[in-house]
Amino acid sequence: MYMKISADTRLSTILRHHRDAVQAIAGISEHFKKLHNPILRKLMAPRVNLAQAAKIGGCSLKDFQQALEPLGFEFETTIDTPDKTEKEMIPDWFKQIDRNQIVSYDVRAELTRGDDPLSNILLKLDELTAGQSLCIINSLKPEPLIALIEKNKRGKCYTVEVSPFEFHTYIQKLHTPNQVANRHHPYEMVSEDQFELVLKSIPANKLKSLDVRHLEMPLPMQQIMAAVQSQKKDESLHVLHQRVPVHLLEALDSLPLSIQILQRSDSDVQLIIQHT
Repeated sequence: MYMKISADTRLSTILRHHRDAVQAIAGISEHFKKLHNPILRKLMAPRVNLAQAAKIGGCSLKDFQQALEPLGFEFETTIDTPDKTEKEMIPDWFKQIDRNQIVSYDVRAELTRGDDPLSNILLKLDELTAGQSLCIINSLKPEPLIALIEKNKRGKCYTVEVSPFEFHTYIQKLHTPNQVANRHHPYEMVSEDQFELVLKSIPANKLKSLDVRHLEMPLPMQQIMAAVQSQKKDESLHVLHQRVPVHLLEALDSLPLSIQILQRSDSDVQLIIQHT
């Protein structure tokens, strides 16, 4: 059965459609051999689209096209991303970074165990003081994380490839006085006590619940987006999810919303979405 895909198609959609897609994609780049690991595949595939995967693997969309077309995947004719990943210029802020003020966080062991480090990364970023920078150590370039942080203007990112399987992503938190005082973050990782306090403060007749834990991608995002669009300004949406929904947070970035996120475990995430 044929399936149309594009640069925005997530790896999870492709892998779910054809059982041989894992082997085909793993043959494109050494970085993609991690997809053979079901734990890493579960964490990586739902968050990475083909354009991001091309950057991670240092390859092109044409490489994906050549690997996937024999399996019945049909690429859309318009591809806006470049064929090859261009070398990233070293930004001025990185040249001036204080090496003594770098907070390092190695997520490789967590990923190997199947733990999702996203919530800890966001918490560590929030805890940075003026002058500090965060360095995420990973075995690949975390394209979805970079897109989330930069789109939400939480910081600036630059990645250094230390070796083929070690990448250091530096994040400089924005600390100008006006930004600290006035910038609104649409989402926030909170403790269980904070989450319960917000939840209890919402009148029962103004709270809607949505459980998407049983749904296959991309249905969770579609249903949450539909619920947000129909949500009245004085209503709140309580979402039960299996993971921190990175692509959803990107999609909701431009809307006047406040999102409280509680991650109880790697498969138990809850959100409260409110209008601001």
